[in-house]
Amino acid sequence: MKTFRYIVFVFLLTSFSFNSFGQNIGIKIGANSFRLKMNSENRNSFTHKTKQVNLHIGLTAEFKFGSKFSIQPGLLFSKKNTRFEDRQPPGYSYQSDYSPTFIEIPLSFKYYFLPENSKVYVFAGPYVAFGVGGIVKIQEEERPEPINMPNYYSISTLEEYDLWGDDERLKKLDYGASFGLGIDINNFEIEVFNNIGIPQIENGFDGITSAKTQSFGISFSLKFNTQYE
Repeated sequence: MKTFRYIVFVFLLTSFSFNSFGQNIGIKIGANSFRLKMNSENRNSFTHKTKQVNLHIGLTAEFKFGSKFSIQPGLLFSKKNTRFEDRQPPGYSYQSDYSPTFIEIPLSFKYYFLPENSKVYVFAGPYVAFGVGGIVKIQEEERPEPINMPNYYSISTLEEYDLWGDDERLKKLDYGASFGLGIDINNFEIEVFNNIGIPQIENGFDGITSAKTQSFGISFSLKFNTQYE
């Protein structure tokens, strides 16, 4: 929590210090689909994918340099649930659910194509993400043959861990590249984006030998005190 307050303070301080460059403060909300691409000792390659809507919300501040270029840092609170399922006949199933929560700090460099009130733009830049909470659940079930017998039995296990507890299941720090396309219509922005993580964030948990993040989605922003040239 202290880290979160520090990040908010730095973000607000930076925003106010750039006021002379045409600052625009905005509120952003959106949905994202999150993937964890993994390798393990038991499986060559597998991917955890989003099975439900993940939301992100936060603040942005845009600093314009002329009518075509701007820089936009952000501070986002992002939930990223994801799941992997493996079912093998006749009666074996494995499921792992990761539910991390990140504080993300993107820095976008934007280029506007159209100079009028409706502006289409592309953007790209780095981002940094800090894991602040979440759990991982692992469920495994095995039904020995013959599974069609009335008195068959099953062997099942359920394990649950804090992602960033005493023994970290993933590394807290992630970073990478973000890019996308957007349109700005009279202070209201719509963006589609793709984030690609660079580092391996595995921590040797459950035989995982590598793990990288990827997310894509859509965001909606409302900006205040915007003035077009």
